[in-house]
Amino acid sequence: MNYTELMDRYQLLKEYKKGQRKFVGINLNALNLSEINLSDANLWRSQLVETDLSLSVLRRIDLTQSNLTGSTLWRADLTAGKLEEVGLMSAILIRANLQDVNLKLANISYGDLRLSNLGNANLEQANLTGADLRYADLQGANLEGANLYGANLIGANLRDANLEGATIAQAVLDRAAISTMINNNLTDCQTHQSRIFAQAIG
Repeated sequence: MNYTELMDRYQLLKEYKKGQRKFVGINLNALNLSEINLSDANLWRSQLVETDLSLSVLRRIDLTQSNLTGSTLWRADLTAGKLEEVGLMSAILIRANLQDVNLKLANISYGDLRLSNLGNANLEQANLTGADLRYADLQGANLEGANLYGANLIGANLRDANLEGATIAQAVLDRAAISTMINNNLTDCQTHQSRIFAQAIG
C-alpha cells in the first residue's frame, strides 16, 4: 500500500495493528513516534524529517532511500534493518542499536551516534563526515570506502572493522580500540592530520 499524504501516529499504528507492513513513500515528518513498534515494516522512500522515534522497536525495518534528516532515534532498536542510501544527516542516534544494519551509501553526516551499537553493520561508502561516534561499538563493521572526515571516534571500538579505502582525515581516534592488523594498515586510509592515539588490540 502506498501513502503520499501525511499520516498521524494513530493512523499508522492502527494500520500496523491490522497487519499492514507496507508503507512505501509515507510522510511521517515531524511526528512523535517514540516508543512504538514497527518491526518488519517497509517504509521505503519515506519522509521522516525531524521525526521522534526515541525508544522505538524497529527491528528489520526497511528504510531504504528514506529521509530521516534531523530525526531522533535515541535508544531505538533497528537491529538488522535495511537502511541503504538513507538520509540521516544531523540525526540523533545516541545509544541506538544498529547491529547488523545495512547502511551502505547512507548519509549520516554530522549525526550523533555516541554510545551506539554498530556491531557488524555495513557502512560501505557511507558518509560519516563530522559524525560523533564517541564510544560507539563498531566491532566487525564494514567501513570500506566510508568517509569519516572530521569524525569524532574517541573511545570507539573498531576491533575487526574493515577500514580499507576509508577517509579518516581530520578524524579524532583518541583511545579508540583498533585491532593490530587495522592499526598496522592505517596507511591504506586517508589519515591526513588525523589525531590517532589508538589502543592496538592483538
